[in-house]
Amino acid sequence: MANVAIAEIADAQRPDGYLDTFYARESADERWTNLRDNHEMYCAGHLFQAAIAHARATGSERFLNIARRFADHIGATFGATSGKRAGVCGHPEIEMGLIELARVTGHRKYVEQAQYFIDAAGMV
Repeated sequence: MANVAIAEIADAQRPDGYLDTFYARESADERWTNLRDNHEMYCAGHLFQAAIAHARATGSERFLNIARRFADHIGATFGATSGKRAGVCGHPEIEMGLIELARVTGHRKYVEQAQYFIDAAGMV
């Protein structure tokens, strides 16, 4: 059953790594336009956590790779460097998901992305 759901999630993921079915078709031009109220990053954080739990439980990285593509899209989109957008959603779930991705993958870029969101939100 999980494999069917993961296949559907993979099919919904956009070529650039973005993943939120609400913005898949009719509202595609509205993604990342209302970070506070539309919960895209909040949902992303939960997706990361689910993918990590699945990988830990099954040893399969298929769902984890989907999550990583989405996290990489977020990292390419948001940040303090030139060419990236400023923005935070206000829910700490994205930061927790990114930290867990760093733990499971060993990639520090996810810690750095979480740090950007923490600093930008003034959570410290």
